[in-house]
Amino acid sequence: MVTTHKKMMLLGLGAALLLAVGRGRAQDVAPGFIRVNTEPAGAAVYLDGVMKDVSPVVISDVEPGEHLLTISKDGYLEARRTVRLEPEQRLVVEQRLEPILGLVVINSSPDEAFVQINDADRGQTPLLLTDLPLGTYRMRLTRPGYIAKQLELRIEDRIPRKLNVELQSSSAKLTLSSNPSGANVILNGIAMGMTPCELGRIPSGESVIEVTYAGYQPFKRTMTLQAGQEEELDVVLQPVPSELVVVSIPEKARVYVDNQYRGEAPLTLEDIEPGEYRVRAELPGYSALARNVVVPRNSNIVEEFRLEANSGILELTTEPAGVRVFIDGDEVGVTTAEEDETDRVSQPFMVRLVTEGEHKVQLSLEGYFAEDFTVEIKRDETATRHVKLKRRFIPNYEVQTMTGTERGVLLEIDLSGNIRLEVRPGIIKAIPAEDVKSGRPLRGE
Repeated sequence: MVTTHKKMMLLGLGAALLLAVGRGRAQDVAPGFIRVNTEPAGAAVYLDGVMKDVSPVVISDVEPGEHLLTISKDGYLEARRTVRLEPEQRLVVEQRLEPILGLVVINSSPDEAFVQINDADRGQTPLLLTDLPLGTYRMRLTRPGYIAKQLELRIEDRIPRKLNVELQSSSAKLTLSSNPSGANVILNGIAMGMTPCELGRIPSGESVIEVTYAGYQPFKRTMTLQAGQEEELDVVLQPVPSELVVVSIPEKARVYVDNQYRGEAPLTLEDIEPGEYRVRAELPGYSALARNVVVPRNSNIVEEFRLEANSGILELTTEPAGVRVFIDGDEVGVTTAEEDETDRVSQPFMVRLVTEGEHKVQLSLEGYFAEDFTVEIKRDETATRHVKLKRRFIPNYEVQTMTGTERGVLLEIDLSGNIRLEVRPGIIKAIPAEDVKSGRPLRGE
């Protein structure tokens, strides 16, 4: 039977043996250390997932064997390295960190703008940038004829970014059209082409626009334009006025233009707009003549109207003279006797330019019955008529005599005061002056 003392001795021997074995093993796996340097410094260093410190850092008491080093820093790609450490080894790890670079696409309207990043030229739009580390940058876009634009560019990650930059013109733009088109355009004294056209890069301030076209009045306007301003201008050109002269043979024809009476020929119409007009000339005794007249721009046109007579002549004598003559209701004159001749028969009364055809003639004289008749007028011929008017017996004078009162138609009072009075139709009474007490007309009655 084993005694308690023996048991204790056996336990002591076992413990000593285990301690000796443990000391042998500890001498075989002596720890080492790892020094980690990074470019740039200040990176967080992890060993087997455990944060140790920021670089540069020395990690001591590292068991021999394989270990995972993880190195990270904001703005840089994470670095992972597997290292193998021998017992009591002093391992130095040098790690260069790669910066995180952004992906930026820069477009501009219009394109081909020059791009500067932190005052460094990087090219023209459209532009792809792949080498910018994370951070904030000054970006400047310039293009001739446009206002430079400054922007802040922030790159926070690797996610691609697309920028669209609208550039504002440093000058104005004018879109110009005209009626008619094809007119010459002059900007500030410089020929710019023909309408329709687009004038770009007009400097800010006042500019003088001129539009010219042959046969039209020139157009001129001063415009005040600002940078970036876009304007449209539609110019309606006015034709240069023309002149139309209307001549008639014979003269004095009445002239109508598009049925509007404009005067007697010869007639000058100034400042008439170019175009087509209906011109008519009329003259009593002549056939009216009308035609279409085309008046070009900036021209002087003479139109002659040779009128063809369509009339004849009415030659009229009346008995007595002094008869008022009417043709178709219009009074044309009075028949007269020759000087120092009796008024019993008039001299020939000529009515010219009576249009051919049938006309109604009316004759009127106070104290006589009116006469009406119809006459046929032929072209270039003379129609003659002699008309004797029948006198009406209408007492128009009263004479007080020594023996009484006489009423009748007064025929004559001579220089001596003798009176001839028709007291009844065809009965004439002579009253000597010495018998006349008084006389008066009876018109009031």
